[in-house]
Amino acid sequence: MSCSKIFLALLSLCLCAWRCDSDSDKDSSSPSLWEPSEDIHVLGPTVFPKPSWKTGSTKAKVVLKPYYGTHRPNVDAVMAYAEGYALPYYLSFVESLKSVKFEGDIVFCIAPHSYLKEGVEEYLKAQPNMIIYLADLTCYNEDRVTKGPRSIKGDGQPDIFQMCSIDHAYAVPKTNKKEPQTVLDDDTVVNAHSQENEDREKIEEAEEWTTVEDPREGRVVATLRYELYWMWSQHYNSRQWILILDARDSYFQSNPFLQVPRRTHLETSDHKSKKDGSSTVGGILHFFGEDANSTRLGKSRKNKNWIQRGYGDHVLQALKDKPTICSGATMGEQIGMEMYLRAMVNEKDESPIRMTGADQGFHNYLYYSSKLAAATAIEKIVLWEQGKGAVNNLSALREVPLVDRGIMNTTTHEIYNTDKSLSAVVHQWDRDKALFNHRRQRVFRQLEQQWKIEKQNLHTKPQ
Repeated sequence: MSCSKIFLALLSLCLCAWRCDSDSDKDSSSPSLWEPSEDIHVLGPTVFPKPSWKTGSTKAKVVLKPYYGTHRPNVDAVMAYAEGYALPYYLSFVESLKSVKFEGDIVFCIAPHSYLKEGVEEYLKAQPNMIIYLADLTCYNEDRVTKGPRSIKGDGQPDIFQMCSIDHAYAVPKTNKKEPQTVLDDDTVVNAHSQENEDREKIEEAEEWTTVEDPREGRVVATLRYELYWMWSQHYNSRQWILILDARDSYFQSNPFLQVPRRTHLETSDHKSKKDGSSTVGGILHFFGEDANSTRLGKSRKNKNWIQRGYGDHVLQALKDKPTICSGATMGEQIGMEMYLRAMVNEKDESPIRMTGADQGFHNYLYYSSKLAAATAIEKIVLWEQGKGAVNNLSALREVPLVDRGIMNTTTHEIYNTDKSLSAVVHQWDRDKALFNHRRQRVFRQLEQQWKIEKQNLHTKPQ
C-alpha cells in the first residue's frame, strides 16, 4: 500500500473517532445537542387520537368527576398525581404554592379513604381552589390478569409497580351502535377532530348513557397519570397555562406563571377553522432538561432501559448522547398541553413497555424524534436547559453538593438558576443531602406546626 493510501486510511479513522465522540463531548450549552435527532425523524400526525377513542367510539366522553372541588375554566392550573403521601409532603407542596401568590386551581389525585394518610383530606379540603380526585383504581395481581386490591407496601406506600386501570371514566351513548374497531389513521383522526362540536351535540341529545371499563391493559400509575391529566386539562380554556408536576419532591420559590407569554382569545381570533370556529393557532409547550454535563440518555441506566425497551436498539443508538428531558415537569398553554397529553397516552398504546418510568422514555422520544412537530395544536416547544427555566431539575446534580456548585444559599437554602436568579420551581429536592435534611427536619416541622395552629383557629371560628 502506498504512503498516501495509508495516510488517507489513518485520517479516515481519526475522523470517524471524532464523529463518534463529538456529541458526548459537546458542551451542554451547544444548541445542536438539544435539537431533535436527524437519525430517527418521525412524521407524526397533525392530530393525535383522543384517549377516549380507545373505547371504540369517537363520541365517547369523559364522565370522571372530582371528589371535591370545581374546576374554573378561566384560571391556570397545577396538576399532580399525588397518591399515598404523608401529610408533610402535601403541606410542603401546597403551602409553597400559596406563598408565591398562585391563585389558580390545584388539582390532585390522592389515595382513596382505605389507605389515605391521617390528616390529608382535612388539610386539602381546607385549602382554597383545591380540586381532589380519588385514585379509585382497578388493579391487578402479579399475573396482570386477575383483579386484586391496591397493593400497599410495608412502609404504607402504594406499590408503584402494580398494574392498574381506570374503569368507568368514559361513557358512550347507549342508544348508539358501537362503531367498528378500525385503525385510526391521520385522516380518520382529523375528520373526527373537525366534527368534535357536532359529535358533542349528538352525545348531549342521547337519552341514555353507559359507562365502560378501561379499554386499555393495566399500567403503572406513572404511565396512567397522563390519561388523568388529559381528562383534567379539558376543563380549562385554550389559553390558560397548565403545569403538570411531581408533587412529592417539588416546591415553589416564586410563581412560575408570571413570566409565561399570554395570548388572549382576541389575539388569535383571526385564525379560525372553517368547521367549528375554534382557533387554529397552536399552543406553546415548555420542556425542562436535566444537567447535560452529568448525564445523557445512554449514560443513565434507567433512561437507557426506558428507551431501549420502548423503542429498540436503533433508537437508543440515535439518542444515547442526547441530554435527558425530565417528564416530571411539563408546562404549556392548554391547547398544546391537551395534544401533548394525547400523544403521551398514544405512545403507551403503541409501545409494549410496561416499566415504571417508561413515561420519561415516551417524553424524550416525542421530542427528539420530532413526532410532535406536525401537531397543529402545538405551535412550538421551548426546551429549557437545566437551571435556566421555570423548573430546576436537581436529580442529575447529586454527585456534587448544591452548596459546592454555588446554587444553594447556605443560610436561606434558596435554590438558584445558573444565572443566580431564584428558581421558580425546585424539583427533586430530596437528592441533595443538605437540602433534604433542611426540608425534612426543619421545613416539614414548621409547616406541621403552622397547620396545627390554623386548624385550631378554624375549629374555634363561630359558625
